[in-house]
Amino acid sequence: ATSFQTDISTKINFYTAQSFGGLIVFSCFALWNVRHYLLAGLYKGLKIKPKSVKIEIVDETYLASSIFIIAGLGVFSFMIWMNITFWWACIYCFITLLFTVAAMRVASECGIIGFQNLSGGAAHFVGNVIGIKNIGVTSYVNILVLQMVFFFDTKVFIASNAMVAQKVEDEAQISRGKFWLLLFSAVVLAVVSSFVYMAMLLYNKGAKGMEEWYYISIPKELYN
Repeated sequence: ATSFQTDISTKINFYTAQSFGGLIVFSCFALWNVRHYLLAGLYKGLKIKPKSVKIEIVDETYLASSIFIIAGLGVFSFMIWMNITFWWACIYCFITLLFTVAAMRVASECGIIGFQNLSGGAAHFVGNVIGIKNIGVTSYVNILVLQMVFFFDTKVFIASNAMVAQKVEDEAQISRGKFWLLLFSAVVLAVVSSFVYMAMLLYNKGAKGMEEWYYISIPKELYN
């Protein structure tokens, strides 16, 4: 790790860059394999019957697909509203989608619930391949803020964990509604408990006495 140093903002070396390229290729294959699931909402709404997918798949996944499409358009519109350039937003969303699908594929095949990809991401790709000068400083700064809020650790873990949860549901033969209600309740309980406990520690120790990376470095980096 010390031989091939990198950071989570812009710096990237030959070792991480080569791995990044391999990950993009793998992710493209994974995304192509699930394209019909992602577009099922459009198929249903526009009454399209693609030859290479069964109608049962469309009927089963159109609701999830519709939510995905609406949410994706919402994030993209938010990026445009933040004065992020159109092509910057397109490429960033595409790379982010690639890595999310790839993480879910790894989780479903290997049972790995999550892995961090801090040395390579959409911000790295656009910043290093296209260049920050060609993107514009405003777009780059805003996309880093967006990445911290929406697509950092949360992006890495939630989708792949949902895939593993689906596998547990199938193997335990639990009804889908009951299982996802319990899972959602557990997440809410965990979030509430963590915030309460964090507030107690902050009042007792103070932010400077807490984890330096989470409470001091990242907030300063974001505001700087």
